[in-house]
Amino acid sequence: MIKELIKFTAELFPSISPYTKDSVMNAINQFNYDELEWFTPTILKELSQGDIIDKLPFTYYEDNGQKTTVMKKGIILSNSCDVDNDKYILIAPLFDYNTMPELDSKTIRSNKYYDKMCFTNSQLDNYLIDFSRTNSFNKKTILNAIQNGKAKRIYSLNQYGYYLLLIKLTVYLMRPEDNDTNTERNDHYATIPS
Repeated sequence: MIKELIKFTAELFPSISPYTKDSVMNAINQFNYDELEWFTPTILKELSQGDIIDKLPFTYYEDNGQKTTVMKKGIILSNSCDVDNDKYILIAPLFDYNTMPELDSKTIRSNKYYDKMCFTNSQLDNYLIDFSRTNSFNKKTILNAIQNGKAKRIYSLNQYGYYLLLIKLTVYLMRPEDNDTNTERNDHYATIPS
């Protein structure tokens, strides 16, 4: 899975030096990452980026404008420093991909969907993060829910899982735009008076 993700990332960002890509691939070839753990043996001391919390209410609006709230596991996307200092934090929901027949399981498991990340070969093997459904939560509300037992921190990403999360967030949010949009942006830039 990790080799496919590196190849995929290199294709998305052609400015990455082929030498860098090859050296990363050579380092990765030394390990069988499919057998590595995604999570720390115990959760981190403080609420942190990459922590997974069970039983959070995620709210969405349907096509008809109706509000829907579902209870799901969620992963903290906000940087750990922002979790410490900000009033609101970003959390993305986790879904059992077996309940999403519209998605190809091989593509899910190799993490090739831009807006999703699968925890392949882990305790959450059949779960994926859906970045497109991220919600903002009041941090104090989350901490109170954890303290009162209404929600529970169940996992913290280890270094391997954390770096894959950063890669996926970068790919999802910062990949190059399509040529038409990029051309249109350039055309508008050229018309700005100096």
